[in-house]
Amino acid sequence: MNRHRPSDRASIGGEPMDNSFQPARLRGAIMTSGLITLGSLSACGGGSSAPGAGVAVAPAIGLTTAERYIASVGGNGPAHGGVAAGDMNGDGYPDVVVTDSIGNAVAVLLNAGDGSLLAAERYLAGVQPVAVVVEDLSGDGVLDVAVTNARSDDVQVYHGLGDGTITLTESHAAGLGPTDLAAADVDGDGDLDLLSYWGDVTILLNNGQGQFTPGAPLLTGEALGAIAIGMEVADFDDDGAVDVAITDWPRGPVRSRVEIFYGAGDASFVSGAGPFEISGATEAMRTADINCDGRQDLMIPIAGGSLAVAYGQADGRLAEPVEFETDSGSNAVLFSDFDRDGRLDLAVSYFNGYAGLFYDVCSQDFTTFVEHDTVETSEAMVSPDLNLDGFPDLVVGTWYQPQIAVLLSGPSDDDS
Repeated sequence: MNRHRPSDRASIGGEPMDNSFQPARLRGAIMTSGLITLGSLSACGGGSSAPGAGVAVAPAIGLTTAERYIASVGGNGPAHGGVAAGDMNGDGYPDVVVTDSIGNAVAVLLNAGDGSLLAAERYLAGVQPVAVVVEDLSGDGVLDVAVTNARSDDVQVYHGLGDGTITLTESHAAGLGPTDLAAADVDGDGDLDLLSYWGDVTILLNNGQGQFTPGAPLLTGEALGAIAIGMEVADFDDDGAVDVAITDWPRGPVRSRVEIFYGAGDASFVSGAGPFEISGATEAMRTADINCDGRQDLMIPIAGGSLAVAYGQADGRLAEPVEFETDSGSNAVLFSDFDRDGRLDLAVSYFNGYAGLFYDVCSQDFTTFVEHDTVETSEAMVSPDLNLDGFPDLVVGTWYQPQIAVLLSGPSDDDS
């Protein structure tokens, strides 16, 4: 089959960033006396009463200046799943695990116990690893690691030993040029299976002890020559079964396809929403209740400068995506409550070296965000609480730079 690998993806974004870090900046709004002037924002969820219409109070806790750590020879790869986090050595602090797509390795950076990271320990992977998951795959209470390799076309599973080290236990074929990886219980037996997206979705079923056998693949109907971009796994229709959303770039004019496949709970799937055609190049998708109506929505970043949202409907299906204009070069999105006010926040990584933090996403138009310098060609993100202060931190990977960026939570100045 004439299929294109993830390294065929064109670079999209501005000039490389200056390597020096600067304080957080406000984009798309004016900061006045600690208040952010917004076009439209209504608070929802828990927490204190909402500010007046069109105004939001700057959070008391925000993200501090980024620290960079050498994590790879040349970046996590041209995909969006190259960074994960979890307590690999049982000391109570989350550690960071990244793919090294140039060095053909997976790297574990242990937490020093204060939110900073120790030097990376590298483990041999396949050729061009681009996505990683950290989960207890064997059910022994110790975190394991799985990676998908775009050039050796396989998934590798590493058993965690509980002391921060891992050992390779098995490898499985995963199509041609896989770009994304997820762990979820697709067959309802209580353990985590693996899904690797490469155009279709390879499904590896867990026997309950962290040993995997191939299941029937999810056939997505991707057009010949398309580029597989990303996959999101969630329960969109709230029926207790795992569903899968995929996006790819068909050849031709710059446009993308998004389609959602609904799970039956027995590792089988059926298309139920889409395919939707989006003008522009989609990137990594993530799920959250974005408009606070109690239903799962799907956010789809578009590299040319917008965010699309497919809102959940009463019948459990996702609607045609709606686009919101934002900054150019968006790569990945991540939802977390960074300021712990009970309302969902959104982080967006941008290709030219920063992350945009949109506070309180419910009912806003995604035009106003606080900008934090991160690392050039920013890509995948995770938000563990590295320093155990009760607030999520931000870890940002990169396409082809050796560093990752870590932004710890800390007090925000009103005029920052």
